[in-house]
Amino acid sequence: MNIYKPFPAIYNNPYKTTLLLFFMHYILLDTDFLLQCVRWKIDPFTELERLFVDSNIQICVFDRTLQELQGKKDSSLALAFTKKMHLLTTENNQPVDDLLLHYGKEPNTVVATQDKALKEKLKKAGIPIITIRKQRYLVTDTHVL
Repeated sequence: MNIYKPFPAIYNNPYKTTLLLFFMHYILLDTDFLLQCVRWKIDPFTELERLFVDSNIQICVFDRTLQELQGKKDSSLALAFTKKMHLLTTENNQPVDDLLLHYGKEPNTVVATQDKALKEKLKKAGIPIITIRKQRYLVTDTHVL
């Protein structure tokens, strides 16, 4: 799919290709991913900016994720992180994993998770994934960037 289709003059002009590097990536965060970032003292904002240097990013969480965080250990700091993120409201009571699978199929969308079962489902669906490596930094699939 060509996301630059509405701008054929820019797409075909080799002198304006730098404009093509700057587009929006939407990053959907899972509940467990947020909690692990807090427990391992990883700043998701700076790490995600490091991963997506040539792109604008919008970090998003579902309202159902906030509900899952309630009452869990280290949830207060994780909830503080979510105040700086874009909140996606859902009308149904689907599990967060199903929402991540559904919305992760949108163009330029990446899912950040630590859940092994969810990662397998995302891989089968061809959805890019961000995970925590060595309890210190974030890594992503190579085809995302």
